[in-house]
Amino acid sequence: MNNDYAVIGIDPGLSIAMARIDGDGDLTHCFTCDKDSTPTEWMQLLKGMRTYSGRKPTVVCESVFGMPHQDLSSTLKLVRPRFILEGIVSALEYNWMAVPAAVWKKHFNLPGGAANKQLSVKAVNSYWPKKYARFKGNRANDKAEAALMALWYVQTHITND
Repeated sequence: MNNDYAVIGIDPGLSIAMARIDGDGDLTHCFTCDKDSTPTEWMQLLKGMRTYSGRKPTVVCESVFGMPHQDLSSTLKLVRPRFILEGIVSALEYNWMAVPAAVWKKHFNLPGGAANKQLSVKAVNSYWPKKYARFKGNRANDKAEAALMALWYVQTHITND
């Protein structure tokens, strides 16, 4: 396996969740940012998740869109963090990929919709059962989705050497 990589999954909703998988397939970072956190804090967190060899990580972020009949200010609250994160990732010279939720969820046979978010926690626990404590409590669904996005990238884009 190609061990010289790191993949960071980001769920950019109202509370940003980030998860990092290293070259051994280990989930090394998993957390949510406070809703009042700043882009400067997001950049510091992303800087701390680069690879140890100096290779730039790949950041996989869920594409976020407004819902039909949603007002403009609500839509902007959802999409604004995603575009700020893309700018931060570009400034750090990390690799960037936006992925629609339907794509990575289909890979794990997860249905869409907010009512099904808890299924992401169950799915992530099947991959990293010893990390279960990281997926309890507040925003567990967001952290699980960030971890699954990173895992989706590893399973679909990283070649075995």
